[in-house]
Amino acid sequence: MNAAALPGISTKKTGRSSRREFDRYLTPASAVHSLLATFPEIGGKSCLEACSGNGVLPSILSLRFSEVITNDLDRKIGATYALDARKACLYDAIRTDGRSPEWMITNPPYSVWSDIAHQALSQRLDLALLLRVTALEATKKRVWLMGRSPSALLVMPRIRFKGPVGSDNCCYVWAVWSARVPRGIFYPPTDPRQTSLFFPSGVH
Repeated sequence: MNAAALPGISTKKTGRSSRREFDRYLTPASAVHSLLATFPEIGGKSCLEACSGNGVLPSILSLRFSEVITNDLDRKIGATYALDARKACLYDAIRTDGRSPEWMITNPPYSVWSDIAHQALSQRLDLALLLRVTALEATKKRVWLMGRSPSALLVMPRIRFKGPVGSDNCCYVWAVWSARVPRGIFYPPTDPRQTSLFFPSGVH
C-alpha cells in the first residue's frame, strides 16, 4: 500500500513547528539499552520492529533475539517489509514467509500508536512501545486500554531526539504488555550511555 494514502500518517517533510515526515522521531540507542537493562526477560527467537526507521532499535534488539524482523512504510529504509502495522496484512505476510515473532518492540508514530498496539495484541504478541506519556490519556479511541492496560511502565527522562526538532514537551515511557516481565512502574538504571541524550538537570 502507498504510504501517502494511509490516513493518520504524514508522509511530507514539515517545518520546525510541525510533525516530521512519516511522523518519524528516531529512537536514541540509550532508550533501548534502558529497556533491555530494566527487563532482562525481554528476548527470544524472533522480534518484530514494525517502524524500524534508521535501524538503531533492530541492531540493539539483535543482542537479545536470534531474528529481528523489520518493517517500515518508507520504502527507502530498505526494511524487510513495507506494510501498514495497523493491519493484519503485515502479520499475514510474515507468517506466510514462515516467521513467527514472539515480541513486537518499536517506537511507533504517535498519531497511530493505538491502532498498532491493538493489532499487535490481537495477534497475541508480547509488546513494548516507546510512547509519549500523554499516549496513555483516556480517550474514546483508546477505550481498549481499560481492559488491556500495560503490564509495566518504564518511565524515561525527557528524550532529546536527533534532527531539527530535537525534543518533545513531555517525558516518555516504555509501555510493556507481557506476562514475562514483572508488573509495576519502573525507572531506568543508572547508565552513562543515557546522559548525552537526555536533558540535564534544571533544563525544561
